[in-house]
Amino acid sequence: MNFKKVFTAVIVGLLFLSSSLAGDNIAYAAPAVKPFTLATAGTGGTFYVLGGAMSDMMRKYANAKMTPIVTNGSIENNRLLGSKRVAMAINYPDLIYYAYNGTEMYKGTKFDNLRYVGGGHLGATQVIVPLGSSIKNLKDLKGKSVAVGAQGSGNIAASMDLLGVAGLTFKDIKPAYLSFTEMVGALQDNTVDAVILLAGVPASAVTDIFANKDMRLVPYTAAEVNAYIAKQGPEKKALLFPYQVPANTYRNQKEAVPCMGVRACIVTHKDVPDETVYTFLKTIEAHVAEMAKVHPSGAEYSMKFLKEGASIPLHPGAEKFYKEKGVTVKMVR
Repeated sequence: MNFKKVFTAVIVGLLFLSSSLAGDNIAYAAPAVKPFTLATAGTGGTFYVLGGAMSDMMRKYANAKMTPIVTNGSIENNRLLGSKRVAMAINYPDLIYYAYNGTEMYKGTKFDNLRYVGGGHLGATQVIVPLGSSIKNLKDLKGKSVAVGAQGSGNIAASMDLLGVAGLTFKDIKPAYLSFTEMVGALQDNTVDAVILLAGVPASAVTDIFANKDMRLVPYTAAEVNAYIAKQGPEKKALLFPYQVPANTYRNQKEAVPCMGVRACIVTHKDVPDETVYTFLKTIEAHVAEMAKVHPSGAEYSMKFLKEGASIPLHPGAEKFYKEKGVTVKMVR
């Protein structure tokens, strides 16, 4: 036996194996960021759908594990973030402003560790009633049983704004605190007179309501919305605007319906690593077209919307991303 040849063959084999393993390590590099969670909302809304799409983008393009979790919604999400039980959340500029400053529903508990990541998709505050309902405008909600959202949800705050447009409060209606899924059944069973539902268009819960029973959206005008916004603070001005649900969004909805639009956002807390926030923004912004295939609102995580609606300070990882893009993000005042 020629031991020299055998030794050479072994060395060549080891070098080949080492090269292969190195190639594998390049192809399957360790994730750029540690696994983290994203708080969304209930399964019948757009937050949940978009959270799943974002998770897919992070897995496919950043080799990072991001897990979207179901919650009661935005009001709860800020508490989860402030106590560091989640790393990020989809939310609304007014609610993170209140949480950061310890006002409104967060009075006595100030979450000033929250940080802004970026603006997000545009939703609509939609009022759904049976086709033959006597409710023709927002003032007609007075005295009626109205589903306003689950406790802890952003839908509660949206319902307050919606009623405010008509000069009403929760004291003027019979509020039913229901999740999106529960709203569908309640309206179809006639246990409530109307549903107030904030979500990106089309909202799966609204689609479900229209699919099984003849329904309609209650219109309210841009003039009404603008008059309400004019009386509000900077957090509402970053959040609200006149909007229209396009014609044929839902079954038998043949005309565009004027209503109030709402801007969503992404928020985190200050101790989330800069690289996590930077990688998230870079990955999502680069793949909005693919997110739009999951839900049309996914297209709105482009730079046009990401740079808007900052009602609290930016996270340093977000600052790095926007600076790299040559974009200035201004806090609302």
